[in-house]
Amino acid sequence: MELPHWLMYGSIYGAMRYDAPLPWDNDVDMGMRREDFDSIDFMEFSAKFKAAGIEFRNGLAQAGKFHFTKIGGKLEVDLFLFRDYGGVLWRTGIEPWLLYVHYRRHHTFPTWLVKLPLPKTKFGSFEIGLPRGEFEILKHLYPDDWWKVVKPQACHDT
Repeated sequence: MELPHWLMYGSIYGAMRYDAPLPWDNDVDMGMRREDFDSIDFMEFSAKFKAAGIEFRNGLAQAGKFHFTKIGGKLEVDLFLFRDYGGVLWRTGIEPWLLYVHYRRHHTFPTWLVKLPLPKTKFGSFEIGLPRGEFEILKHLYPDDWWKVVKPQACHDT
């Protein structure tokens, strides 16, 4: 639907270190501006995904995201929506307002990091938008340990 979107959260680490999703991760995290999403017809949006065999859960009101799964597929996508509040992008949904301190500390970042046009990066077999400044966005999302990749305890990938 030609909506601007970019990699988010752990998927940024995957792109920067592996040119693909993290080997131990089972989903891809993406971001989009809520204003861009609101400009489309939701029925058309959902029909296109259903026609492609992709199911999705609408968690927009609660967590500000959609969760997509290809029927029979193993990889999943979380699409997080952000709204601009005075030069800072915030996750939408009720959770950011109920859990204000957590979301303010870990789910906000300056708008300029996703100013269009976005730089592109290799991610698997295609190119996708990436926030500006390489790891700069991670300093906002993970302020205490943005430089670390935290693997699951059962992960044996090196």
